[in-house]
Amino acid sequence: MDEIINIWGEMVMNAKEFKKTINNCLVSNGFSKQGGFYYKSGPDVISVLGLQKSNYDSCYYINAGLVVKEINPRLPFPQEADGDIRFRLNFELDGHETDCIKFEQISDSHNLSNILEKKITEFVNPSLDLKGLKDLLIKHPVLLYQTKLDAKKYLGIET
Repeated sequence: MDEIINIWGEMVMNAKEFKKTINNCLVSNGFSKQGGFYYKSGPDVISVLGLQKSNYDSCYYINAGLVVKEINPRLPFPQEADGDIRFRLNFELDGHETDCIKFEQISDSHNLSNILEKKITEFVNPSLDLKGLKDLLIKHPVLLYQTKLDAKKYLGIET
C-alpha cells in the first residue's frame, strides 16, 4: 500500500490509494465505472457518483446525481451534473461533518469504505425507484432545493 506518514507519525493514504479505495467500495456495492463516473441503475432511477478534487485543498468531494429515466431517456451515461437531484455526500470524519474528504488524514481504508457504504445505503440504494426517491426527499427535505422543477412535477411533489 502506498501510504505516507503524517506529522504525528501515523500511516495515512495518498491520493492514489484513496481513489483505489473509493473505486473498490463503489464497485463492490453494485456500481459500474464508465469514464470518470460511477453508475448504479434501478428500475426508475440512475445514480451517478463522481469524485471532484478541490481546487483549494488536498481533498475530494463525492458529487451525486439522481437521474429519473423517464424524464431523461436519452442519457444512458449521464454525469452527476445532469441529475434531477444533485448533492454532495457528507461524511462524519474525526467527529466533524464534512463534504470534502482529506485523504492524507485517513489512515484506514476499511473505515473509509464503511463510511461510504453507509451513505450508499442511506441515499443511493433507496432512491433507485420512484417510491424510494419520493421517500428520500421527504426524509431529507433540504434535497428539494437541489431538485429540478421537472422532477418535482413528475414526482408530484409541491414545494
